[in-house]
Amino acid sequence: MKKARVLLSLVALMSLSEAALAAPAWTDWGKITSLESYGDNIYVKGIALALNPGECSNTSMVRIKYSLPAASKEALIFVLTSALLANREVRLRIDDACQDTYPALIGVQIQ
Repeated sequence: MKKARVLLSLVALMSLSEAALAAPAWTDWGKITSLESYGDNIYVKGIALALNPGECSNTSMVRIKYSLPAASKEALIFVLTSALLANREVRLRIDDACQDTYPALIGVQIQ
């Protein structure tokens, strides 16, 4: 009986989709090529998006997650703009959910 429970647990775990197992993740280091601003909608271009934890349909750029607090969005915009102007490398923290059809940006590191 115990073996049957373990086997059923393994089968259940393996049947979960990748989306169900997804979690926020960091991109590789890279340079931002452009930022686009449309009011509250800030898009970041240039970072290779090999990972897509939210399985978003459009990975040509990332969008700052709309539900972040205003202070968090301002801080992200400041760091992103600084990195772009200084030609510094960044890596982006991508949420496991999409912002519309784009991967949602929730964090950034600069080096």
